[in-house]
Amino acid sequence: MSTFEASPQVATISERDDRYKVRSALEIGKILRGLIAHRALITVHGGEHGAFFVTAVLEVDEDEGTIVCDYGVDAALTERLLAAPSLTFITQLDHVRVQFSVSGALAVEYEGGPAFRVDMPDFVVRLQRREHYRLKVPRGRPLYCQLVPMAQAGDAAGARIAVPVYDISCGGLALAGWQGEPVPAPAMELSSAWVELPDLGRLVVDLRVVHVQRATGRAGALSRVGCGFVDVSAGATMLVQRYINRIEREQRALV
Repeated sequence: MSTFEASPQVATISERDDRYKVRSALEIGKILRGLIAHRALITVHGGEHGAFFVTAVLEVDEDEGTIVCDYGVDAALTERLLAAPSLTFITQLDHVRVQFSVSGALAVEYEGGPAFRVDMPDFVVRLQRREHYRLKVPRGRPLYCQLVPMAQAGDAAGARIAVPVYDISCGGLALAGWQGEPVPAPAMELSSAWVELPDLGRLVVDLRVVHVQRATGRAGALSRVGCGFVDVSAGATMLVQRYINRIEREQRALV
């Protein structure tokens, strides 16, 4: 098994910050099986400062609630870290950092080789921060964001409009142009916007305008409105990631 040139740092997540935490046993199992399917390399950090070894998930037993992982290349280091009270696993899956912690590792044999078994984690962190991977929406399969362009609290709800989506990530989306009033401005919030993601379902989110780009040569015209999701749920994040994964698979199949 190959090793990383440098160990990814363990990210500190607040106990109250549930935006990044996946707690559903079904979704956790899906993520872990995805690590197997993608042959993802994982760094395992133990109690020693800076010490880690590289592993891979070999088997997920959801009935027993356990995971079997490959032994590290350095057996002595692996054994020492497996004795730590807590182990933190860090990897990436579909452009998203994945991190989880477990305790109570047990050395086992798997298909004739050394391995270790741990219990499935209570939650998995799928870390989405400023470096969100953004997918440009294919022209042949456009998305439209349905929203009500309200400017001030207390205004009567206006007619819902459909604005093309230019790109999308787990942290927000960019709207390709704007029609109607009021003209968006940074910090403006657009509540209960929704986007139909083909074959996946409806994404319902509150948006906050982050930046506005005006079209050159057209007075007052807007070419792009960048928006961030406000208090987005784990379910909505997962829905966007599934859409991104699907479009990427379709694009790779065409190459």
